[in-house]
Amino acid sequence: MKIDVQINLKQLKDRVASKQVQDFWINGIVIPRMKKYMPARDKQEPEKQLVLGGASHKNGLVTVKGSQMQYLYYGKLMVGKPKKAIDKDLRYTTTINRQAGPFWDRRLVQHEHEQMEKELLSYLERGNR
Repeated sequence: MKIDVQINLKQLKDRVASKQVQDFWINGIVIPRMKKYMPARDKQEPEKQLVLGGASHKNGLVTVKGSQMQYLYYGKLMVGKPKKAIDKDLRYTTTINRQAGPFWDRRLVQHEHEQMEKELLSYLERGNR
């Protein structure tokens, strides 16, 4: 499953296109922050899914590994073979991540957009392009 976490930095489009900046965006900003919005049975679970995904990103997309991650992302119970989502919401365990729930990317941007933007701008200002 691929997740695109974007913030609107049109004025910086040329500067954020480089591989080095994309790597920092995904591995330095998005992945560490997204973990706390993902459901987990143990502390290593989101780490495993996203670290693998962070190594395989292209063009700012995070690849989340694991067959169960799609239904966890959408938050719907899936039944049958092949699995199909039904109109019943999943109940997430919040013991490990209190903010766990569906649509990790959207919730991340909704809650942390400003901080993420500042962090990226600070990185760019330090001369890393």
